[in-house]
Amino acid sequence: MIGMGARMCCVRLFCVLLFLILIGECVVAQTISKKSIRVDNKNYAYFVLEPAIAMQGILLLLPGRGENPKDVFKRTDLPDFLKAKGYLTIVPELPYSLFAGASIRKHLLEILKTQATTKGLSLSVGGFSAGGSVAISYAEYLLSLDSVTNLKSVFAIDPPLDLERLYSTAGYFMEYDCNMMRDEGLLMSTYLDKAMGGPPKDNHETYVALSPFLASEADGGNARRLKQIPIRLYAEPDLNLVKNRYCKELREDDLNATDLEKLARILKTLGNTNCEYIVTQDRGYHSWNIADGRELAAWIVRWGKR
Repeated sequence: MIGMGARMCCVRLFCVLLFLILIGECVVAQTISKKSIRVDNKNYAYFVLEPAIAMQGILLLLPGRGENPKDVFKRTDLPDFLKAKGYLTIVPELPYSLFAGASIRKHLLEILKTQATTKGLSLSVGGFSAGGSVAISYAEYLLSLDSVTNLKSVFAIDPPLDLERLYSTAGYFMEYDCNMMRDEGLLMSTYLDKAMGGPPKDNHETYVALSPFLASEADGGNARRLKQIPIRLYAEPDLNLVKNRYCKELREDDLNATDLEKLARILKTLGNTNCEYIVTQDRGYHSWNIADGRELAAWIVRWGKR
């Protein structure tokens, strides 16, 4: 039996812990600022986590499809580790896309211009899933400019990059005897038909112009612009897990990891000695958790100083 005094002590301890948890949540909420911009006659929100010390750099972090930008701060501790290193993290609300078209480029430029204090600071761009696709594409755009860019590094967590491959995968999905995969295949093919004007066989030049990476091009298509930038590509290609969880018919080539592996191989062939393809285990298939926040933050800061 626990005595009355011990029970009261436990109750007090519980109350103190609850109070600290609630205070901690309030502090986090207060440090994440919501801002907005107007692009093409539409308002978009973006969220900012200010650095804890003098500003050293910026992380532009792009969410996955359907992901609330503010929730990104709960799903990865990368912004927290960078906050302690003097980095400002910006997570924007973006229309769904798998590449950085003119509208998204304008959108991101307006955000960076609005954060006037960021001018001239080192920039890292990264994202998860579709956000990773846009991050790679946006990095390629910045590197294509004649003017000097302050982009120092780029990373992507399990994104689909080869849109020709993705169109083919969508076709397989619609043939699988799994409702979830058929729905996903229809969603992907509908998006690509609209964004690219149809299938790759009829619109190859559009795919070359817009896809972040094409394995069918010897130099990777737009990915050739990444041949000198430090880049990290994260994946956890757990085929057994996705077969058991989603559909027994899934193939290895249906996973986004196939794009990342091929891209890493091409970039190394082009001479990029700072390209890393990081394959994880048991960290969570297709999740932010694939990337270790502390270790990735150290990598961003290291390249930001060069």
